[in-house]
Order: sequence, then C-alpha cells, then structure tokens
Amino acid sequence: MKLKFRHRTKNMFEHQIKHIGTFTSGIYAFIIGLVLMTIDYFVDFGVKFDINEVEIYNRLIPVSTTLISILIGISLTTFSVIFVVMQLASSQFSPRILRHFLSNDIKMQHFIGLFVGTISLCILPQLASVFYQTSFLLTLTTGSIFALFDLGLSQYDYLFKYQYECLHYNEPD
Repeated sequence: MKLKFRHRTKNMFEHQIKHIGTFTSGIYAFIIGLVLMTIDYFVDFGVKFDINEVEIYNRLIPVSTTLISILIGISLTTFSVIFVVMQLASSQFSPRILRHFLSNDIKMQHFIGLFVGTISLCILPQLASVFYQTSFLLTLTTGSIFALFDLGLSQYDYLFKYQYECLHYNEPD
C-alpha cells in the first residue's frame, strides 16, 4: 500500500514537472503584463517626461497590430510545419517523439510561451484602453519590443535549429 502511494505520488509529480514550462511562461507573461498595466494606469508618463502620450499611443497601435498579425501568421505557419514533420516522424520512427516535443521539452514550451506572451502584451493594452479610457503606452511599447525581438532576432531560426537537433540527435556520423 505504501509503495503504491509512493509510486502514484512520483508519477503525479513527474507529470507536473513536465508541464511546468508552459505554465511558467504563461505566468511570466501574466505577471509582466499586470505589473506594466498597473504602472501605466497609475503613473502619468505624459506629465513626467513631457510627451504627448495619447498621440504616441495612437501611433503605436497600428504598428503593434501589424507586428502581431505578422507574428501570428509566421507562428501558425511555423508550428503547422513543425507538427506535420513531427507527425510524419512519429509515424515513421516512434510515437514518443510527439510526446517528447509537447510535454517533456521545456525549451519548446518556453518558445511557445514567448510567442503567446508577446501577443498578449500587445493585445491586452488595446482592449483595456477601451474600458479604462487611458493609454497603456508602457505595456504596448514592451509588447512591440518583444514582437520585434521575436521577428528581428529570428527566434524562429533558433526554433528550427533546435528542432533539427532534437530530430537528428541519434543519427550515425
């Protein structure tokens, strides 16, 4: 009885550890967004830095919307291709490849969390500004910088290289 309980506890703990990457990425994005939007709501950057905050915010909205639409399009295409390749590899080699890709691979979960967090940092301030009638310039700027980071520093290239290494780790030299 004691051994069975220990085995169940161990399996439950391993399951939680495997899925912590996506969870922590979502929590980081939520905490960063919450902190930035709270700072934006309570601090008036227009008065503090002598800028026209509303005009900058209104000019930044189309830029962030364009960046996010590009990011979503590239992300959908990238992950669709990766899932097709993974499905073909799992049917040809072993179905464990898919399980490793989604649940055991924390680095892949951080990639997915980075893209989801970036999209949420650009969409949430626009949605909140409708209800609170204030500009969330700091949050939208941070989301736009993350989007430029995702697109400009080629995070997709790192993602493809990482997947290539994962699929070819046991090839003979």
